[in-house]
Amino acid sequence: MGSNSRIECIFFSEFHPTLGPKITYQVPEEYISRELFDTVQVYIITKPELQNKLITVTAMEKKLIGCPVCIEHKKYSRNALLFNLGFVCDARAKTCALEPIVKKLSGYLTTLELESGFISNEESKQKLVPIMSTLLEELNAKGECTLPIDESNTIHVKLIDQRKDPLIVQEYDILAYIDGFRHIQKISAEADVELNLVRIAVQNLLKLIQFGLMKGFIRRLQKYPVKATRGDRSRPPRLYTGCHSYDEICCKTGMSYRELDERLENDPNIIVCWK
Repeated sequence: MGSNSRIECIFFSEFHPTLGPKITYQVPEEYISRELFDTVQVYIITKPELQNKLITVTAMEKKLIGCPVCIEHKKYSRNALLFNLGFVCDARAKTCALEPIVKKLSGYLTTLELESGFISNEESKQKLVPIMSTLLEELNAKGECTLPIDESNTIHVKLIDQRKDPLIVQEYDILAYIDGFRHIQKISAEADVELNLVRIAVQNLLKLIQFGLMKGFIRRLQKYPVKATRGDRSRPPRLYTGCHSYDEICCKTGMSYRELDERLENDPNIIVCWK
């Protein structure tokens, strides 16, 4: 795991019938101070509106991620079992990749409680300490952890690397290989990108361009043929001045767009400008 998302502590908090919200276990011990817990406890053991939702809160230069759980049943004191297994990181850490793991762990513990009373039974609940220690060590070291709980339950969690944001595109940037002349296979070879990836990328680009045209976000690109050499071999020469688009030439000559495109592509005296 990268240092920018390193887990500094894993804690288990629950609502005690007489003591109220408390931290039952934390690895390493005494990492979360009483002052810090008092500051954030309303986001650890929460009201019903925030239960079963991912919550990230920053306080005292620490970032805490949790997913408070409430299981309602008359067998519990006050007819409900409230708990939260969460992570603590540095306040500047990027924790987006940790959120799915916290959510998944809350689901595991909920299932274990519903199936065997894992949390409400004091003896089995103590197994959380070695579980949390292993999670902390292996997630920080390898970014993944496989941990057997009992004969029929195993925890599988893995940190998924977050992709970097795409580069900022400026209005003066140029698509180096997409120029109206290179075909897909040539783009693949020159850009050193697998052929199928290029095909998919161009398909998506065409969809986006079509959507932009339909919604008026972008204007249609026009092609303007320009005669690069003197002479009248290119017909009709008066229309190849760079002032007449393909559409205009097709209307004036009666040629189809495809016929005009093929004729100009095979004419070495013509350069096509895109605007």
